[in-house]
Amino acid sequence: MDIAREVADRLLESGIAGTGEQNRNGFIAVSRCIMVRARRITVEAVRLGRIIARLRQQRGWTLIKLAQRSGMTPQYLRLVERGENLPSLSTLIELSDVLGADPAEIVREIAAARNPRPAESPG
Repeated sequence: MDIAREVADRLLESGIAGTGEQNRNGFIAVSRCIMVRARRITVEAVRLGRIIARLRQQRGWTLIKLAQRSGMTPQYLRLVERGENLPSLSTLIELSDVLGADPAEIVREIAAARNPRPAESPG
C-alpha cells in the first residue's frame, strides 16, 4: 500500500478526517483534516500564495471552485494563498496543472523576486 493512502486511511479510521478520495492524478483528498500552519511564514510562501491567488482570480474562480477542481479543501487553499502553509512539490504541480500554469514558471517568478537583477545603467 502506498504511504499516502495508508496515512489517509489512518486519518479516516481515527475520525480526524472526514471522507477521502483520489483525484485524477492519484492525490488523496481528505476533508475535515487538521491542517498545520507553518511555524514561521517565509517570503517565498507569501509570494507563492499571491501567485496562486492571482492565477485563480484570473480565471474568475472562487476558492471553492479551485478546491473542487484540485481535490483540496478551501481551508487548505486559503492557508496557501495567505502564505501560512508552503505546499509540497507534488501539490504545487497539481495546483499548477489545475490552473493551467507552468510550475517551473511559478518557481522562476518566485526566484526572480528573491534575486532581482540590478537595473542596467545607460552606457
